[in-house]
Amino acid sequence: TFSGVRTIIQTNCAISGCHSGSSPAGGLNFTLDCTIVSSWDRIKARAVDAPTSMPPPPNPQLSAGDKQKILDWIAAGHRYTD
Repeated sequence: TFSGVRTIIQTNCAISGCHSGSSPAGGLNFTLDCTIVSSWDRIKARAVDAPTSMPPPPNPQLSAGDKQKILDWIAAGHRYTD
């Protein structure tokens, strides 16, 4: 489940001016797998629980299917592998 979540996060959150580069937002560089795994609770809070937070406008919000993939990964233990 991690590879699907990594794709969602890197496509929608590790974008220019947000969670990537030398000075990422919140100090979280989501181009790094370890940051995604260790930030599972923040990802849930910002991308699933409060859908207007992530990704930032004018980018479209995550689809219900993408949110469910994140929830499934978290339920499976939010690890690199299942």
